[in-house]
Amino acid sequence: MSTTGKALAEQSCQAPPAGSKPLGQADCKTLAVALDGWQVKDGSRLEKEFATQDFRDTMAFANRIAEIAESENHHPDLHLSYRRLCVVLTTHAVGGLSRNDFILAAKIDQARSQRYLLFPHQASGVQPGAPATMRVAEALPQVPVTCDPLSRCPTAPSRFAACGPSDRTGAGVSRARRRRRL
Repeated sequence: MSTTGKALAEQSCQAPPAGSKPLGQADCKTLAVALDGWQVKDGSRLEKEFATQDFRDTMAFANRIAEIAESENHHPDLHLSYRRLCVVLTTHAVGGLSRNDFILAAKIDQARSQRYLLFPHQASGVQPGAPATMRVAEALPQVPVTCDPLSRCPTAPSRFAACGPSDRTGAGVSRARRRRRL
């Protein structure tokens, strides 16, 4: 029976028993066939490079991978740039590749095929448990911000500025000022 990417994605990562050895070359090849575009490098790591639309999409996908990794308690190395995200998987406890690396790779592929969807509670008007169909970057609110000299963020309105939301009159209060008031 051959293993599919979907079957791997339905499994959960398990802590390897003490003294476990890395997977052999034959096992790695068998599991790698089930994955789309992942490459076994030096027999000790699994790698894949993802192309994204822009830096926001790169970050959104990296954050989605972080959520998956936390839930599986198996953490990849992420190397990102403007329109590229390289994911490197290895199991340090065994000194090479384990089944966990292939399971996490399948889960990452599954998330990619869903185009880094929102968690339902993050989108306004989306009920918990309902399928989310928006990309993260599309769902971020357009919030004007006002900055003060202490916040060290640009004064131009930005989705990702460090200051809190405000109206256009400049009534916003930065995080640093809010902390000082408490």
